[in-house]
Amino acid sequence: MIPVGNASLERGRVVQSKLDDYKQQVADVYNRRSKTYGLNDWHPHLAEQLVHTANLKHGWRVLDVATGTGLAAFAAAAQVGSTGYVLGVDISEEMLNVARHQSQSVTNAPCEFRFADIESADFPPESFDAILCSSAIVWLADIPAALAQWNRWLAPDGVVAFHAFSERSFVTGWVLQQVAPRHGVPLASFHGLTGSPKRCTDLLKTAGFGDISSHSEDRSSFLSEEEARNQYRNIITGPYPQSPTSGSPFGKLNDAQRSALQADYEKELAKLVTAQGIWNENITFYVFGRKTQTCSPLLNI
Repeated sequence: MIPVGNASLERGRVVQSKLDDYKQQVADVYNRRSKTYGLNDWHPHLAEQLVHTANLKHGWRVLDVATGTGLAAFAAAAQVGSTGYVLGVDISEEMLNVARHQSQSVTNAPCEFRFADIESADFPPESFDAILCSSAIVWLADIPAALAQWNRWLAPDGVVAFHAFSERSFVTGWVLQQVAPRHGVPLASFHGLTGSPKRCTDLLKTAGFGDISSHSEDRSSFLSEEEARNQYRNIITGPYPQSPTSGSPFGKLNDAQRSALQADYEKELAKLVTAQGIWNENITFYVFGRKTQTCSPLLNI
């Protein structure tokens, strides 16, 4: 059992046997992706850059939220060394299984991987020196409340670092958000709360963080129209960030309505086609904050 200060993580309520419907949908998506997640260069790069942003110190206690296959956790372990440790939590058992298997070859620092919905978990105050969240903060059902909770789990001067994406990142999801309301299915903006550095800064300030900074990385590129059209089959089934509902919000549409929605989606894509393809914005914000005050659990956020 990894110690937390003078306590142990057994005092933290980190195991949840049943997820709500929305979280189960998210878990199912990542269970399916577990065997191939991180095989391209994008997710490993994001994780490594996030850990660099956090500027972890030797001996630190690190919580990696939505750890997945452990990309950020292992990078963090290399920074905190043998006197530190890393706890990775996730709601996807299959992703965790990959992380646990890979952890057998990691000798930098103690790494532990546990199944937990971070929005239901609880740890003693000041349990960690750093909390990381790589490529996952938009999936939280209540981002402001989560950040406030993380603040309470951090030691004084502890740090938080997470990724966010620009509001128009990932063109197929953006187009779907624009056309869905025309068909009676309003979708919340996937990146509405975190879609700019200012929005991320405001979230962190409200949660009791200071010394806030961010930097951006632009990996935008072109998609072919065929690629963008083919992605429809994947994105129409959900789940959708910041729309934590049970089942697909499109589930009540009949066949004719579904056909009309898809036709509208493809029509909007066609308007974006250039000689090089469709511009797929992909702008990442690496966001950093330091605990400067303790966020009261009674704070109305």
